[in-house]
Amino acid sequence: MEKVNALFRYVGYVAISIFLGWVSALGGIESDFLFNLKNSVIPVLLTLLVLFSTISNLLIKEVSLYSKERNVDVSPLVNSFKRNTIIEIVIICALFCIYISTGFLSRISCEYIKYCYRVFSNSATVFAFMYFLIVIYDSQCALYTMLKENNK
Repeated sequence: MEKVNALFRYVGYVAISIFLGWVSALGGIESDFLFNLKNSVIPVLLTLLVLFSTISNLLIKEVSLYSKERNVDVSPLVNSFKRNTIIEIVIICALFCIYISTGFLSRISCEYIKYCYRVFSNSATVFAFMYFLIVIYDSQCALYTMLKENNK
């Protein structure tokens, strides 16, 4: 059941991302806020990746303290953080490739293809931000929960 919930969650992320990417592209290239962010997205996502890594390390430390008292295996948690870090790096690499291909696609004379690509690029940007922020939020909530639990 957990895999079905994860599937629906990602389908929801994609649907919201496509909708927001399309809405941003409606005003044209001059007022397309998301498309104009492409110069600063990668550094911001790298910063969020570092923040996530820091929170992950703090959470693993707290769970390790908790597990010493109750003999709990922390390897699933460590594997989960490792998987999330790999996903975040893949998202950053994918966005980098999408933004690089912007120059190539700007030479295409078909406005419809340019528009579709802009919507795709915007959607990828929204998806990346949503994914990063949700992962950081979940990790931060878990950290606070573990801090409360360890300080009882």
